Amino acid sequence: MSYASAVSIRREVARSARPQEHISVSEAAMRHLRLHTDSGGSEPWNPDLTPYMVEPMDRLIDRRYEAVIFIGPARTGKTGALLGFLAYIITANRDLLDTIAGYLLDVETLTKADIDEIVETGKLSWAPVKNGSLEPNAA
Repeated sequence: MSYASAVSIRREVARSARPQEHISVSEAAMRHLRLHTDSGGSEPWNPDLTPYMVEPMDRLIDRRYEAVIFIGPARTGKTGALLGFLAYIITANRDLLDTIAGYLLDVETLTKADIDEIVETGKLSWAPVKNGSLEPNAA
C-alpha cells in the first residue's frame, strides 16, 4: 500500500483551485469537441463547416439573452452547437454543470461515470447509436 506524497496532494489541490478559463463556447468546442463522422471516424469540431452557428453558440452564455433558439433543417450544425455548449460547460465552466445537468442531460444516456471521465480527460465526443440517439464517448 502506498500513500500520497505531499507534492502530489499539493499539485491536485492547486489544479482544482485553478480559475476557470474565460473562453467562448465556440472556442471550447474547437479545443475539446470531437464529432463522429459518417465514415466511422471522428474529427474536431470545425467552425468553418458551419460558420453561421458560431454566433448562436457564443450567445448561449451571453447574459443579455434569456434564450437562444435553434431552428433549421437537418444536418446544419444544430446538434454540434449544443454539444459545443456541453463541451464548454464541462471544460470551461464546470459550475454550470451541476446547475443545468438535470435539464440538459438524459440520465439514461450520460452517467456520472461518463461525466467524471470526460471532466478528467477534458475531451468529449459523441457517437450515433442504432436508435438514432447520441451516445457519449470520452476521447
